[in-house]
Amino acid sequence: MKSAAPGTEISRLNERQQSAQADAFRAPLSYTLALHAMALAAEIETLSSSIDILPRKAIAVLGEAGAPLYVLDFIVIGAIKRTLSLASGLLVLIEARNIVCVAQFCGCS
Repeated sequence: MKSAAPGTEISRLNERQQSAQADAFRAPLSYTLALHAMALAAEIETLSSSIDILPRKAIAVLGEAGAPLYVLDFIVIGAIKRTLSLASGLLVLIEARNIVCVAQFCGCS
């Protein structure tokens, strides 16, 4: 009976271990990506609904048509416009899958 060289047995063992590790990582990765995709879709929906709701809430805070305007109201209007612009820009970046700019936008660099 001829025995295999010691180096070949180790290389076969390493190949089997690498193959098993690759198989172990494939399933969880697709599952993890699916979870992230679902979470991302939920966050996009939340952001979109917030963009739609904010102007209505602003009108409630500032008052209906004919209500008097004060100096503070102009500051609130500016803050609301900035919030809407930032949220809309973030939504566009996310939908375009521009993750590098989203990370910079959110300060995750």
